[in-house]
Amino acid sequence: MLSVNIVWYSLVVCAFSLKPVTRVYQKAKRWIGYLTGALFVALGVRLALER
Repeated sequence: MLSVNIVWYSLVVCAFSLKPVTRVYQKAKRWIGYLTGALFVALGVRLALER
């Protein structure tokens, strides 16, 4: 399992080091932050309402 993780993260690092991928990520970074923030808020509200 360790070798699978090493290969996976190495591929991710190689992909994100490419200029076109970096440019796309820089443009989308704000919206990715908004979406993940909204997801965490929604999960927190759900957790609060369950109890």
